[in-house]
Amino acid sequence: TVIAQVIACIVSFRSVFRHREEFGMAGGLAAFRIDRKKLSPFLKLGIPLAIQTSAIQMSQLFVNSFINSYGVAASAAMGVGKKLQQFCNIIVMGVRQAASAMIGQNFGARRNDRISKIVRYAIMISMVSCIVFSALALTIPKVIFGIFTTDADVLALAPTFMKILVLAFIANTFMSGYNALIQGIGFASLSMTIALLDGVVFRIGLSMLFGVWLGWGLNGLFLGNNLAIYATAIPAAIYYYSGAWKRRRSLVDDVSEKA
Repeated sequence: TVIAQVIACIVSFRSVFRHREEFGMAGGLAAFRIDRKKLSPFLKLGIPLAIQTSAIQMSQLFVNSFINSYGVAASAAMGVGKKLQQFCNIIVMGVRQAASAMIGQNFGARRNDRISKIVRYAIMISMVSCIVFSALALTIPKVIFGIFTTDADVLALAPTFMKILVLAFIANTFMSGYNALIQGIGFASLSMTIALLDGVVFRIGLSMLFGVWLGWGLNGLFLGNNLAIYATAIPAAIYYYSGAWKRRRSLVDDVSEKA
């Protein structure tokens, strides 16, 4: 992995250096001087995204600590489940990243009709993967878990865990389009707010509600952890259908105005 990353870095640097004039880097080290007028939009995007990622990761650690208290089998089941969820997420995230870039281009061109079409197609493509993974999760859960473990205690948790995981697949399907919109138009503060709802309020709150306060135990923790994703999907969907994004100014407009 490290060697692959080094090679990718070298190839990327070589490509950028060869086309440095096109990227505005022909002035040597002076070309890397920070432009304060252009620094602001980078910080507006970067800081909320950093907080967003941190909030979700920290909340996941908190929930995992409760799950680990139920023993090795529960911890292993959570680990296997996360691997399986990542398989589906790879497709969904790929679609979301592609849609986000396309939405950003069309948002700059003020082609809102195209943006709506991109959102719809992103959801449709992701829905195909959701249906496939959900069907496998519901029909052969132990077979899928068996790819990663042969522990009988872990396999016994597979059917329940996979049924709950299907809820996460459904939410991820809609996130591919609606969250791509928020990313594409550069509304990082909204993305951060939604992530804080997901991580701090709902992931921890629902896990505690179902797993501890209602006494559902391990299944409640699994359920709360996966339902938290809807705290991201639903607000993003509401924002999309509200149409407020059509009136939002682009970051390019803000930078040009300051310049």
